[in-house]
Amino acid sequence: MRKVLILAALASAAALTACAGPGRSAMSAALEPIEAEGYAETAGKDPAAARAPALAAAERAALRKAAALFSDDPAAAEAVLARQSFHVRKSKVLSEKLVEGSLSLKARVWVYMDRVRQAASPSAPSASGPRLLLSVKGDSGARGEAAFRSALFSALGASFVAAPAGEDAAALTGRAAASGARAAVSVVFSVRPLEAAVGGGLSQSSVDASAAVFDARGGAGLGELAVSAAGMGPDGEAAAGKALDEAGASLGRELAARLGPSLRTESKGFILRLYDAPGIEAVSSLVSAVEGISSVSGVRVVSYGGGEAELSVYSAGAGPEEFASAVLRAAGPALVIDGIDAGEVAFRYVR
Repeated sequence: MRKVLILAALASAAALTACAGPGRSAMSAALEPIEAEGYAETAGKDPAAARAPALAAAERAALRKAAALFSDDPAAAEAVLARQSFHVRKSKVLSEKLVEGSLSLKARVWVYMDRVRQAASPSAPSASGPRLLLSVKGDSGARGEAAFRSALFSALGASFVAAPAGEDAAALTGRAAASGARAAVSVVFSVRPLEAAVGGGLSQSSVDASAAVFDARGGAGLGELAVSAAGMGPDGEAAAGKALDEAGASLGRELAARLGPSLRTESKGFILRLYDAPGIEAVSSLVSAVEGISSVSGVRVVSYGGGEAELSVYSAGAGPEEFASAVLRAAGPALVIDGIDAGEVAFRYVR
């Protein structure tokens, strides 16, 4: 089966290269049509004038769908949206209607999936790292959390499940256990503006950050950490942002150094391949289903395009046959097994 899969991959790569044509790379040829909706206010004017901004909104919605396939970090979607025209090849309006002073339209958007993958996840995290349930509260915005996640990924290959802020340890560990996470991490950021102590009118801010970590397999506390960081900028917001970046990164590094060995889990890694996928929504749905399998500690979409996807999955204590059966139970009748190998399981969508 491995030879068949390798040959299929080579044939697919050759086909993509052939389609690319002169002056275009195979990456540029990896287009995926994604349907999305967009809205724009008409403000009492000709509805046709709202078509362009509504279509741009639909393109952004399609890019968010694409980015979400590779990362659940809000910063990943923003990285993709920052270069909207680079990631979108073309769009086609499928339908439109007026709804209470706004133009609503549905569009099919052709997206460069490989470009989105590289922007959303420039360094693919290892699914062998611990899966952590993360709850963040305080004055972090997104910056402290993003820096904290990035530091833990760099050190441990950690993946994350988001949780609401403000829940107690028992609720968090219950959520962590239900999601298959190794531990629950509760993080708090607190920003304190400081008086400028340097020339040039620079503002200063200080950030205190703390984390409490709980074992999902019983609720015991694994450790508590606290760090502080300062930042300077032309105004208070910029200073706070720099301080949050440093505090989040420092807290993540400290957590990895102190608790990394106790957070790592021994899991069996599988390559999960999908063929004939009907679209990005089907793959996203399957990822969610696989993440819900109790033995799974991590799922990563390595690539997707043309109805084919490769996922990196870690499932604690499961052999390939057992893992394949669990995927079929989670996915329902949409899949059939295409092949099973020692470290690779392949499925085909039923058309």
